[in-house]
Amino acid sequence: MTREELETWAKDTLQVYHTLANYDWSKVPAFYTQSDLTKIVGMDNVDVFIAGINPGSDGSYLDMINNPNWCIDHNVGMTPQQLISGSFCINPDKGNLTSWQLHETWPYFKRLKGYFSLVNGGNPLEDEKRFILTNVSFFATCKACQLPKTSIQQTILCTIELIKKSSPKRIVFLSGKATFKILKSIKSDTLKFEHKSESNDILHGFVNGIPCLGLPHPSARLSNARRLKIAQTLKYFYETGEIENALAIFQPIEKSHTSNLTKEERRTIMQELFRFIESHHSELQHISMEEGHRRGHVGFSNVHSTYELYFTDVKDNGIQIFTQESPIIELLTKQYSFAQDKKDCFKLIIDYSKVTSPRTSFIDEIINKINCICSTLQQ
Repeated sequence: MTREELETWAKDTLQVYHTLANYDWSKVPAFYTQSDLTKIVGMDNVDVFIAGINPGSDGSYLDMINNPNWCIDHNVGMTPQQLISGSFCINPDKGNLTSWQLHETWPYFKRLKGYFSLVNGGNPLEDEKRFILTNVSFFATCKACQLPKTSIQQTILCTIELIKKSSPKRIVFLSGKATFKILKSIKSDTLKFEHKSESNDILHGFVNGIPCLGLPHPSARLSNARRLKIAQTLKYFYETGEIENALAIFQPIEKSHTSNLTKEERRTIMQELFRFIESHHSELQHISMEEGHRRGHVGFSNVHSTYELYFTDVKDNGIQIFTQESPIIELLTKQYSFAQDKKDCFKLIIDYSKVTSPRTSFIDEIINKINCICSTLQQ
């Protein structure tokens, strides 16, 4: 997208918002985008387009204009250049940085980044050329329910036009259920929306042929286990675009902390994973029964013994990894729900029944990520 194309979009968008106010700035809420759209100038497309329902703040457009930190000319209102610069209100206490320039400090943005934390190739939210963060409507209210439906319906097509111009590979809608409901209510030749399927609070569809997901808002009260499920789902969707196959990951969270597998089932899984490691990970070596943390059991370790890996038929302790390296501990506990054993601070455990993806794929991915960490530690 060129700078001229972006500013043309902004000029047309401002015309819509100003017309709704009938040029009486007190009649409509304040409005603005979120991320700095100038960062995508020169890009043919972005990796992901993320949109909530609307910004979460209050005040009228007149209040916004009267606030000197927004630097808006009273005579002309917001300019196209200001609109495309994101949340451009300056903070005098932070060296006159704009709100968007401080977005890495937002608790909401930190949680949103967590949704993308498992994506291979690095978190796309760490590169402003790879994503757009905005809203279905730019009108700001403290709560989305305070914005009249007519205001959303009259402004959403501006956002749809931005999607068209930025050509994202994936779209993610926050407050997904409510946003999908809005999209289904829009009747326009410029919007073709398909709601394909849903599971719990995660929804699947297409916007003008582009795969999209509807997810719970990152600011919602969600357990760590639920956030992990969302991150796992988003990883699969982001990397494959296979909407229906992603549904297989959407399993209800196991509320019980007790394994629902029999001892024989656990033993079968243990043997399957043991054979998989032997055939697929030649970089790991056997630990003899006289060595290692689990005397009398054969496990695996890397050449520098940075970690040890065991499979057991012990209830609630199926996969056991021993390590003293904090980056590995952080990976296993935060991204894969391993628990640290109360009796051994270097022992991390997870039961086979807590693994939602194919178990060989699960352990293969973990080993590859641990090996990457080990390579860094050895440098």
